[in-house]
Amino acid sequence: MDHGRVVEDGTHDELLARGGRYARLWRTFIGEGIGEDEPAGV
Repeated sequence: MDHGRVVEDGTHDELLARGGRYARLWRTFIGEGIGEDEPAGV
């Protein structure tokens, strides 16, 4: 979701493979990616 609009669609595995917003959110949720080029509040 981005400003109330669906921006990606697919299964969990498909979305992770794409490396988009869902993947960034998932990595942040599980504790990866923090300290890289992503803010901790994603």
